[in-house]
Amino acid sequence: TVYTVQLALQPSGNNGGDVYINAFQATGEVNNLTPTLTSPSIRVDVTAASVTLTKQISGNAEGYTGGIFSATLTCTVSPTAGGTASSFSRTVSLTPGMPVTVNSVPPTTADQTVACEVTENTTSRPALAHSGYEYGAPVISPASFNAPSTGGSQAVTVTNPVLVGAPGSLTITKVV
Repeated sequence: TVYTVQLALQPSGNNGGDVYINAFQATGEVNNLTPTLTSPSIRVDVTAASVTLTKQISGNAEGYTGGIFSATLTCTVSPTAGGTASSFSRTVSLTPGMPVTVNSVPPTTADQTVACEVTENTTSRPALAHSGYEYGAPVISPASFNAPSTGGSQAVTVTNPVLVGAPGSLTITKVV
C-alpha cells in the first residue's frame, strides 16, 4: 500500500521563522511506514515585524520614585483577499529608560493589513512619592498604527506625566 502526503508544514524558529514544505510518500503497513521524499524542500521566509516600546516620565518627575508599568500591544490581522481575521496581543513590563522590543509581530504585507494599538494598564501604576502627586493621562505616540512590513520595526513611546495635585485646604476657627 502506498500513502501519499502532498504537503507537510514545519515551522522553525520563534519569530514566524522559516516554513519548509515537503512532499513525501510512505509505503508499508499503517504501523510500519517507510517514508520516501518525492520533492525537495521549498523554503519560504516569513520574517516577522517588531515593535519597540519606551517608557518616559514627564512633568514633576521627582514625584516618581521607581517601579514598573504595564502596557499591552494588540494587533488585528485582516487578510486583504477574504479569510478570517485574527489577533495578536502581548503585555509587557516597562521601566523608564529601558526599551522593550516585542518580536513576532505579524507584518503588514500585500496579503494582510495589521492594525496595532498600544494601551497602558492604568490600574497597576507604581506609587508616587506622596499623595501630593498624581499621574496624568498617559500619552502614547503613536497609539495606533499599521504594523511594519516584513522585517521592519515600529517605535512607540509611552509617557506618563506626573502632576502636582490640587492643594488641600485648612480652615481654622477660633472659639472663645
